[in-house]
Amino acid sequence: MHAGRALVGVVALGLSAFWWHGAPPALRGASSSRASSSPPSALRVSGNKIVGEDGLPIQLVGMSLFHTADRWNGAKYYNKNVVGTLVDDWKCRVVRATLSVEEDDGFLFDKKRNERVLRQVVEAAIDRGIYVIIDFHTHQAEHHLKQARCFFRRMARAYGSRPNVIFEIYNEPITTAWSTKVDHTATPGLTVRDYAASIIPVIRDHSSNLVVVGTRFYSQHPEEAALDPLTEFDNVAYGFHFYAASHRSWLRSLAAKAMLGTAYQQPDKTSATPWRTDQNPTPIPIFVTEWGTVDSRANGTPDEQSTRAWLKFLNDHHVSHVQWALEDKQEGAAALKPGASTSGKWSKHDLTMAGDFARQILRRYAHGIDVTNRYYFHVFDEK
Repeated sequence: MHAGRALVGVVALGLSAFWWHGAPPALRGASSSRASSSPPSALRVSGNKIVGEDGLPIQLVGMSLFHTADRWNGAKYYNKNVVGTLVDDWKCRVVRATLSVEEDDGFLFDKKRNERVLRQVVEAAIDRGIYVIIDFHTHQAEHHLKQARCFFRRMARAYGSRPNVIFEIYNEPITTAWSTKVDHTATPGLTVRDYAASIIPVIRDHSSNLVVVGTRFYSQHPEEAALDPLTEFDNVAYGFHFYAASHRSWLRSLAAKAMLGTAYQQPDKTSATPWRTDQNPTPIPIFVTEWGTVDSRANGTPDEQSTRAWLKFLNDHHVSHVQWALEDKQEGAAALKPGASTSGKWSKHDLTMAGDFARQILRRYAHGIDVTNRYYFHVFDEK
């Protein structure tokens, strides 16, 4: 997430602790779901679901780290000890490594340092047997096509044989159209779909792993991708972001339309173009690679009621989610208080309200406790 985001921002859901097969324990009890401690299952897309090697829907939950750029002061948490704490204490089974792209000390200007920082988390996650998302964190990836192709070629060569690794090739388009089919005013070659169609073959030369493609307007419009999905490629999911204190049922309805392939005739308030009745969406899988309990500017306090509604929706549809963000910046979404140890092993006193809430959510998934029930958030207060 970028500091100047508009209020209508993104979904940053913290990928947490366990990967769940079948029905989420948060709704039907831990006994009906299988939490795996074995090596990660190779992920693949089946219809509108992400499934494991056994063909059953899989739900990943975890945390996103902050930017690799030094200017955001998040790189200091990119180390194996922090990953160890997220695995052992927070019970994460997926983490997101966020490559800063356009910042003045980001990837475009200091490739070696940013890649080196990112690789530390990728390799730590692989060593600990959890999933890791390699996130190309930008709002205008189509303008950095050459650099993105080179980056993902290196990442796929290095890690593409590992089932742990997920490639998120575009974090959050803003005004960039999904495709010329969806928006006839879009410039050919400069759409999100065009960009993805250029990046995915570079990855596929070395890896069949899951690829996640962001969607228009801070990854809030997967329903547009459903009108023109990347069906020429296997194993592709679509990014979706939200912040619970800003986003409500209207945004959930867009995600549901994408997953269920349901057409609608009235445009959403931020839609590029009205949908026609002759447009037939294809059901697609979504992956919440970023979400927060606070507002879309990453400020404020956690909205518990809205968060519970979002978690129920995600559980109902077996949607994986990763929460924003492991950082000690002075903003509402930061999980850590300023000055928190860069080696992990944080106490409750090191966590912000958002961080304590995030940890509780992830540990409840691990314990098979209902994360949608208000009662448990008040009585199941872990040390």
